Amino acid sequence: CLRPGRKGRSEASDAHQEMLENHPGREPGLQGWLEEQLLALDLPAGELSWVRYLVSSLDDSGYLSMGDEELLQGAQALGLKGGLAALGRAIAQLQTLEPRGLGGRDAIEALLLQLDPSDPDYPLLCALIEHCLEDLAKNKLPKVCRRLGLSSAELLRLVSRLGDLDHRPA
Repeated sequence: CLRPGRKGRSEASDAHQEMLENHPGREPGLQGWLEEQLLALDLPAGELSWVRYLVSSLDDSGYLSMGDEELLQGAQALGLKGGLAALGRAIAQLQTLEPRGLGGRDAIEALLLQLDPSDPDYPLLCALIEHCLEDLAKNKLPKVCRRLGLSSAELLRLVSRLGDLDHRPA
């Protein structure tokens, strides 16, 4: 037996459902984005488990800040097989995911991972990141120019390129 007003409630429920279906979904967040990328890679199950484990081990900045020994202990507790070799493969795979720089051990490695090795400026950008960040932060530009054999204009061009990198990829 239908009560009066039942039809109205059904129409309202249908309208609500339609609104939900047409409403853009929430962003999946970093974990969701990484999972989408992993599924697209079609990795073997064991390797996928390792990379998922590493994704869950990332800190809030996107760094893989735990040491290898700690990561191996956690993997062993989860029953992951393959030891150090599997860990190395999984780290390499993790570091291919977007956003670039993810899975670096610290800010320096995260910045380096964002560079393109085929870029002609790659060696100089690496040198700036690895050896000159402190001097750049203190605005000791002439010192950096001398150290790397660059003109002021060339250094400023390279520094502007560093501005495109994110030291916290997550």
